Amino acid sequence: MKKVSLKIVFTILMSLILIVMLSTTAKAATGDLEVIKSVEDYIFYIEGYESAKFQFAFSNDSETKVTDLKFINNWTDNNDVYVACLDGEMEIDLTKDVFIWIQNENNELIIEGKEVDLSTALTTESMSDLENLTKLIKVDLTQSTTKTEEVDGVQISTTTGKIVVTDSKEYTYKYSLIKVDTSTQVVEFLTRLDNMSQKYVDMNMSEKIKEIKAMRIAFENLLQNANWTEVVDMTINQPEESVQGDKYIVLLQKLENNNVIATDVQILNCFENEEIVKETEKTPVKVTTKLPVTGEDITLYVILGIIVLVIIAVIVRIVIIKVKDKNEK
Repeated sequence: MKKVSLKIVFTILMSLILIVMLSTTAKAATGDLEVIKSVEDYIFYIEGYESAKFQFAFSNDSETKVTDLKFINNWTDNNDVYVACLDGEMEIDLTKDVFIWIQNENNELIIEGKEVDLSTALTTESMSDLENLTKLIKVDLTQSTTKTEEVDGVQISTTTGKIVVTDSKEYTYKYSLIKVDTSTQVVEFLTRLDNMSQKYVDMNMSEKIKEIKAMRIAFENLLQNANWTEVVDMTINQPEESVQGDKYIVLLQKLENNNVIATDVQILNCFENEEIVKETEKTPVKVTTKLPVTGEDITLYVILGIIVLVIIAVIVRIVIIKVKDKNEK
C-alpha cells in the first residue's frame, strides 16, 4: 500500500509540474503585441516571438474563419527581429477595424482575431526622437558664469551654472524650466529618462515600445505645463533664486520661422561657488599742492606782516642813526 501511495503522490507531483510548465509556455507564447508605423507599413512585434518563426494574417472581420485567412510567413526588421507587417498591398481597409491572427510553426494559433488599434501606433520618427532625448539639440553643460562685486573693501566672486546652446545659430531657441521636486509628473519623467539611459539597451523590442510609449506620455505631460522663454545669446543661466544642489528639467525648442522643428530636454544641476579675496590695505598719502599767493591763506599775511615790520624797523634804525650823527656834528 505504501508503494502504491508513493507512486500516486509522485504521479500527482509530476502532473502539477507539467501543468505549470505548460501554462508558462502558453503564457510566453501569447505575449503582448506592439505596433509601430514606418513610412508605408505597420510593423507588429509579438513578445516571445522575436526570434521564433510564425505566420500572420489580417482581416477586417473578427469572425473570419481561419481557413479563409491568407497566412504569411513572418518578416524581419532591420535588426533581424521577427515581425508581422501590414502594408498597402494587403487587401485590408485601414479605415475600418483591423484584426490579427498569429500561428506558430506547428500551425497552432497564438493570437486569434485580436483587434489592433493602429491610431496609437508610434511612428518610427517619434520613436527615434524619444530614444535620442538629450541629444536632439546640441548643448554644453560644462560652462559657468562668474560675477564679481566689491563690498566694504572685500572682492567676492560668485560662480554659477548655465547651459550654452551650441547648435546652429541660424535657428531660434526657447526654453522652459521645471524645478525637480517630488511631484508625480516630475518623478515619472525622471524615472523614464533613467530607464532610457540605463535599461533600454537590454530590452527586447516589445519592451522598448512599451517604454517609449510611457516616456512619450511623461514627456507630453511636462510640455503641457511649459512656459516658454526665448534663449538670449545662446545661454540659459540657472535661476537667481536657485541654491546649491537644486535641479531643473530644462525643456528646449528649436524653431525655424516660428515652427518647432525639434523638442529636447536637459537636466541643469545648480551650484554656487563663492571666492572671497580681501583687497590689500592702502596707506593714505597726503598730497600738498603749492597754491599761488592769494588772500585765502592767513599764513601768508602773517609772514608778509613780519617782513614789513622788519623793513620798518630797519628803516627806523637807519633814520635814528642818521639823526644822531647829525646832532653830534
